Amino acid sequence: MRFGGLVGRFHEVTEWIIKLAYVNLLWIVFSLVGLVLAGFFPATIAMFAVVRKWIMGEHDIPIFKSFLKAFQTDFKRANILGYILMVIGAVLYIDSQILQHLTNPYWQFLHIPMFIAILMFVLTVFYAIPLFVHYHLSYLLIIRNAFLLNFKHPVMTVLMALSIYGLYVVSMHLPAITVLFGGSITSFVIMRYSFILFEKTRREQRNL
Repeated sequence: MRFGGLVGRFHEVTEWIIKLAYVNLLWIVFSLVGLVLAGFFPATIAMFAVVRKWIMGEHDIPIFKSFLKAFQTDFKRANILGYILMVIGAVLYIDSQILQHLTNPYWQFLHIPMFIAILMFVLTVFYAIPLFVHYHLSYLLIIRNAFLLNFKHPVMTVLMALSIYGLYVVSMHLPAITVLFGGSITSFVIMRYSFILFEKTRREQRNL
């Protein structure tokens, strides 16, 4: 049953709150089921897969069934991509820690390039997951295209980063929001910005 006016709007908002909380709960539970190390990346991919369907207009999908299917189907590939990104991130982190302990003043000039490298890596990760769930690409192409999107669409990338930072600030003041909606809202924001870029790219390729 659909309601009109203010009641209908309230019903719609309530429905979305429940959906976001539910998929966030599934993300946490499935991450723990895989003992985090084996479950976090597939659960994250599954969450993005569900959110992607919502953004594409499929609002009435069976959430648990869709989540479970994506989790099982992409379990291996999600973990491989996740650990590739973890290795890259670990290398950057170790390098930054080494740089912090170097006393030679000439090495201090590397702080800014290192900060930029870490920032670009984080933004690349943000794009990598939507690329994974939207296209069937190799790991190398996912990482390469995710990295290039930062430069091809800098304005959209900055807006996405600011939105995520805004969510982070809110979560610091309202930790309960993080527990209930942290993962799902973040994935929605990232997927929404990414989907706009994917659709823009599709239209550009169609007009060629």
